[in-house]
Amino acid sequence: MQKLNLAALALVTASGLAACGGGGGGSPSVSSSNTPSTGGSTGGTTGGNTGSTSAAGNYIKITAAGAEAPKSLTLKNNSRDTLVVDGKEIALTYPGISAGTFTNLNGNVISGSHLSYARYGVVKVDGNPIVFAQGNLSTDTPTTGKATYKGLSVHVAGSAAPIDGDSRFDVDFGAKKLIGVVGVAGGGIQLSADITGNTFQGTYATGTQTQGAFYGPQAAELSGTYSNKAANYNGAFGAVKQP
Repeated sequence: MQKLNLAALALVTASGLAACGGGGGGSPSVSSSNTPSTGGSTGGTTGGNTGSTSAAGNYIKITAAGAEAPKSLTLKNNSRDTLVVDGKEIALTYPGISAGTFTNLNGNVISGSHLSYARYGVVKVDGNPIVFAQGNLSTDTPTTGKATYKGLSVHVAGSAAPIDGDSRFDVDFGAKKLIGVVGVAGGGIQLSADITGNTFQGTYATGTQTQGAFYGPQAAELSGTYSNKAANYNGAFGAVKQP
């Protein structure tokens, strides 16, 4: 996997994969589940600007016909470490392996310990790449003030292998606006969204759509997915609020 840094960001990423013992080879384990994912977007709030949503994240399935519309996710046992898609459970951690940035095994790229409340990445389910972001939603998202978030991203262009890069977001909680950029080869992909409660969703002028949420106490982190059907790319990101 190629590591790409966005020059405009003053961000130094942590070291990547660090093996801590045996095991961990192959793809994430997949098992059947009676817990279905729910359709639609990331959903509305349950009340008030600091309320939580019924969905803990979202995913985008990439098929031979292109990317499908984003669908919402709910957590299995309130754990960010299990992804449930189409009734199947995908483990997002590997026994004996830890990573500061991403684990990258057989084309599955999953975020590591740089986030504490969310997890995102790309995994394959039945041969189809799934771009996802999920976690423990913020229940006390600020309604005033501004914040900068810095983090990482993973990008899938067409049928190419995923590549990872940087990300940065500027959030105005009072104006309920988010703008950001994820670093990819040749520059950056611009993102913009409106904030509703602890979620955000929007489309940049280039046609790139993004949807995601704030996670942890006082919106300590944000994570989400993005897609552009015309340009044939999709991706996911996660970032941490800066002091």
